[in-house]
Amino acid sequence: MKRTFALWAFCLTMAPELTYASAKDDMLPETERYDKSKSGLDQAPTHDLVEALVDDHVKAALAVTHASESIAAAADEAAARLETEGRFIYVGAGTSGRLGVLDAVELWPTFGWPSERAECLMAGGERALTHAVEGAEDDEGAAAKAFENTCAEQNDVFILLSASGGAPYVNKIAQLAREAGALTIGVSSVQDSPLLKSVAHPIYVATGAESLQGSTRLKAGTAQKIVLSTFSTAVMMRLGYVFEGLMINVQATNAKLVKRRLRITCQLTQLDEAAAQDLLTRAGGDNRIALLMHRKHLSVEDAKVRLDAHHGNVRKALDSLPS
Repeated sequence: MKRTFALWAFCLTMAPELTYASAKDDMLPETERYDKSKSGLDQAPTHDLVEALVDDHVKAALAVTHASESIAAAADEAAARLETEGRFIYVGAGTSGRLGVLDAVELWPTFGWPSERAECLMAGGERALTHAVEGAEDDEGAAAKAFENTCAEQNDVFILLSASGGAPYVNKIAQLAREAGALTIGVSSVQDSPLLKSVAHPIYVATGAESLQGSTRLKAGTAQKIVLSTFSTAVMMRLGYVFEGLMINVQATNAKLVKRRLRITCQLTQLDEAAAQDLLTRAGGDNRIALLMHRKHLSVEDAKVRLDAHHGNVRKALDSLPS
């Protein structure tokens, strides 16, 4: 962003009365602080304003790179717990909760992950997905009830999202999940937040002050989205729901995905479309079964047995058979 420094100089001259932060500001959580470099931004030319906001999202992505080790450690333990049973359980309020729901609902069409093994606990319930529900973030009683309804077990993986790390709803569920022996993973943009102190795998993304003070739907929200899609994709790869960078278990729920499923079979078998479609049809539309049938000359029934023996991990099923 070549114009960034010129823009900041413009902003500072436009609103000199806002170029300072009080001493108290340094005591606020990072997500609540005032970004003095953005004073006057509302008076900047629209192109410069947009450029500055986009640059913030780039910085959010860079912040996630510094959390890659934490994300990897969380993904490895989550995969170990989820291999044979257990659920993803996403927890959040407001923007954080909605981002959790987005990640959860995409697991089935993208990877074929059973929908009953991905749940969401949203402060304020389903209404909060499309409306602001006042006070929901602070309702620990509702959190306790929502947690009780999950009947959580040790193999469950709780992904707890709070930009500030201080949402009572989220922190109450983190406490209860930890006491139940479930795996707890927390994502926050405040380093010493209660959430990150209480979970087994804290993921801190240092997004800092927002261009719109306190609006974590911006940088912090972008960082959470990147963390979530990275984490869940890494877990799916470890569990064998991805093969050679392909959606080996994609659910063909529309015409585009029907074509993608066939294209995947063609790529993996080097068959033409007609032969690949015949193979895929005999495999019941399952790319994994089709691949085992083709590479190991198995019947449909034998391919299913092999795949089930390895909990759906087609690579492990392939490696278990002679060349």
